[in-house]
Amino acid sequence: MSPASPPGPGVDLVRLRAHLDGSRTGVAAGRRPHHASEKIDWPNQFWNGGMRMSKSLTDAMMERLMGIKWTNQAGYNAHAGSRSRLMVEYLRRASLWAEVLGGPPKWPIFDIAGALAPEIQVDPEVAERLEEFLVAHVGGISTENACRAAVRWATLQDTPGVRLPDLPDPFEPLIILYERGGEVIADESWAFTFAAVRVQIKPWREHLSAEPAVALDPATLDALDAAASGGRA
Repeated sequence: MSPASPPGPGVDLVRLRAHLDGSRTGVAAGRRPHHASEKIDWPNQFWNGGMRMSKSLTDAMMERLMGIKWTNQAGYNAHAGSRSRLMVEYLRRASLWAEVLGGPPKWPIFDIAGALAPEIQVDPEVAERLEEFLVAHVGGISTENACRAAVRWATLQDTPGVRLPDLPDPFEPLIILYERGGEVIADESWAFTFAAVRVQIKPWREHLSAEPAVALDPATLDALDAAASGGRA
């Protein structure tokens, strides 16, 4: 079953958000929002060399979420170095998309696809399966919302004819963070804590930056963890 019904031929979210081309003055409007060496995480989207991929991004995201050990204290402590930087990178990317929208409907975790294209919905069977999984395995409301938003983002990418602004995938750092140690929930001071490292949630504009906080490749992330643990594997 298709993950979403096409909203019509040639839906162009770049044109839909045309104020990016002149009416905005922030990072997203002023210059290329990601570093020249930064890899965009979703170039192999719905089409691959003109052929439809055998597995949709929605299905792939569901598999990733269901493969995460959400309560993983050992992973939480072992990967604090990389997970803290991944959170900083998520906040940076989310702020870039928030700027596209003229401000986020919620912060720091929000439904970017829903704000960009509210007419594109996750397939009801997929949504039901996701909800059943969240009830059984995920504890925090903010984490549940992040999972919903990530699946809807994948559905938007799967929708034929959709063109997105040239910004990095907002949810990839967050999903990798979860994969490396389970969920993390902000405390009462509005900070995420990873072992001895705190990542403060600031107003979204203060997270805007054209420079990536961290590369997402496993070698870089493993090196951060090794450094944080004093070189112990």
